[in-house]
Amino acid sequence: MQKNINPFKFYWIASLLFLVLATFCSLIYLNFSYSLPERLSREVEVSGSLAAQDFERTVVNNISSLENLRNRIEESKGEYFPYWEKDAKRIIEQNPGLNLVEWIDNKGVIKNIVPRKGNEAALNLDITKIEYRYGDWLHHSLDTLTNITPWVKLTQGGEAFLVDVPVYYDGKFKGTLSAAMDFKAQFDRLSSYLKDFAILIKDEEGNIFYDFNNPQPNAFSKELIFNTDLVVDANLKDAWSFQFMFRDPNIIRDSRSSGDYTLVLGLLFSFFISLLAFFNLKTKEAKNKATISNQNLLKANAQLEKQKIKANKASKAKTEFLSNMSHEIRTPINAILGLADLIKVDENQPEQVKYLGWMRESSQTLLALINDILIIDKIEAGKDELNEENFSPQEVIKNIVNFHENEIEEKGLRLENEINEGVPNFVSADRTKFEQIVINLLRNAIKFTHSGTIKVEYTEKIEYDQLLITFKIKDTGIGIPGEKLARIFDRFTQVDSGMRKKHGGGGLGLAITRQLINLLKGQIEVLSTENKGTEFKVHLKFALSQSPSSDLHKDRASFESKKLRVLAVDDNKLNVVILAKILNNMGMQADLAYNGLQALQMCESVEYDIIFMDVHMPEMDGFETTKRIRRNNRKTLILGLSADATNSSIEEGIRSGMDYYLTKPLNKTKLSEILHWHFENSEKDAG
Repeated sequence: MQKNINPFKFYWIASLLFLVLATFCSLIYLNFSYSLPERLSREVEVSGSLAAQDFERTVVNNISSLENLRNRIEESKGEYFPYWEKDAKRIIEQNPGLNLVEWIDNKGVIKNIVPRKGNEAALNLDITKIEYRYGDWLHHSLDTLTNITPWVKLTQGGEAFLVDVPVYYDGKFKGTLSAAMDFKAQFDRLSSYLKDFAILIKDEEGNIFYDFNNPQPNAFSKELIFNTDLVVDANLKDAWSFQFMFRDPNIIRDSRSSGDYTLVLGLLFSFFISLLAFFNLKTKEAKNKATISNQNLLKANAQLEKQKIKANKASKAKTEFLSNMSHEIRTPINAILGLADLIKVDENQPEQVKYLGWMRESSQTLLALINDILIIDKIEAGKDELNEENFSPQEVIKNIVNFHENEIEEKGLRLENEINEGVPNFVSADRTKFEQIVINLLRNAIKFTHSGTIKVEYTEKIEYDQLLITFKIKDTGIGIPGEKLARIFDRFTQVDSGMRKKHGGGGLGLAITRQLINLLKGQIEVLSTENKGTEFKVHLKFALSQSPSSDLHKDRASFESKKLRVLAVDDNKLNVVILAKILNNMGMQADLAYNGLQALQMCESVEYDIIFMDVHMPEMDGFETTKRIRRNNRKTLILGLSADATNSSIEEGIRSGMDYYLTKPLNKTKLSEILHWHFENSEKDAG
């Protein structure tokens, strides 16, 4: 049990602590006040020395660029002279301090100027007639040394330093490369890092040609001003005067005021530190309470972890349920659709044709609902990926509209087609998802329109290597009530619902459509008026690509007639019979196996070209069977064919070694494309 502490002891400790800290702050303040002038003087000297070096280096660099040009002319014995103008332009671009470069011949006449525009007044100027200019120019030309004049006015206007660089070759003086220099821009850039200081620079005659931050040398003692000379040419007597000082003349007074404020803050800080010491014991008590709260939080976290495990189990159970139910429901649907395709109906018996059509339509409706549920599950699980494929969006829209044209006309509706008929552009994107978006919106329009028109508009334009497409699907159907418009893209939301609803469906089509558009990073808009119609407008952006090779569109009839060794593996005898009949219609004879073990035995004696592999089978499932076949056989095309269309089963099928995973009912067009592509490429590789 914790002992009680006398609270007066806390006051004593806090007071003693305050006294120690206050004494320490006072000693620091006294040392600061005493050393302030010396410290400021040292700061000016160090900063001024560095600044002077930078300023002098800037001037020398500009002059060096001109001397380098002189060296090229001299080293080439004048052969480089015809190119000096081009080099002068480059030097001016690289050195902001150079305003112009001119050539003065050995008689003192300016023969050329770069740039010429704006400097025409100085062209052909005879400097021998300018008293202050000619003598200095001639003197330094003869002694071969670079010369910088004082700050002077130029004939063509403005002020600058004139730099003369004599040029000699073949033992003779040929003239000078002369430049007008103004270093203000470069000096300003250097000074921008010295905002607390002021700078004053004078030429050798005492002319002020640069100042920064309004320098006031008369307001400072000599200890607070850094003075030096900037030697910029060969004549040491022509050095520039450089003065460096603080910007604020009241720097000492202001610094001491800052010290006073700091002392006050230090005393306040000491007071608060003593208060913190006083409340330290109170903190210990709060810590004990926090420890108890933390223990309770750990218990809560343990409960949350248990709930997380339960949620994971529930998610796994949901996946397994979808997998099993998908397989169990799609298997009989596959059989029904397969039988419907195989049944030959007497065209003279219209009722039989009608009943068979109803059977197909009902099966397709149920299959579409299952597919929608699986797609929603895949998207919301974050497992739906984009597959890149080259295609023309314009051609895809045309094909979809043409495919549904008969259905629209049979319903007594009028189709208006406004699709850009220009040369189609090809993109690299997920064709399947794009097709599903268009089909969902078009079938939605057909479903809810009983009279009038369905209008499809499509436009595209190229912008920065991307194809921007916009398509509209507008109908004159039942429309969407205003109170439901905001929720039309929610799952299981329908325009008409309840016991009296007239239209079938699970209310997933538009929800899937919006999620697919979001996956493609597009936008969808909807405008609707009840009993007047609805318009959906979609904006998508795809990366442009080259049009696919014409080889992809070869006639596949020749391939389908080849004799291939085929094995169909499925524990459902009816499915095996239907698959064998479909393959027979495509020109292929298939051996049959009714479980995985039987398939393995048959593969030991026959090297099959194609194996259709079911997934859910007794004794050995399709995944394990595929893995065992792949141990000794990497060439056979293994096609997973199952009613289980869940994302987890598809991924496991590919991992097990299946080349493709097809879902029942079998899409003959898709199968034909896969076989053509696979065996055409195999033949090319073998060749």
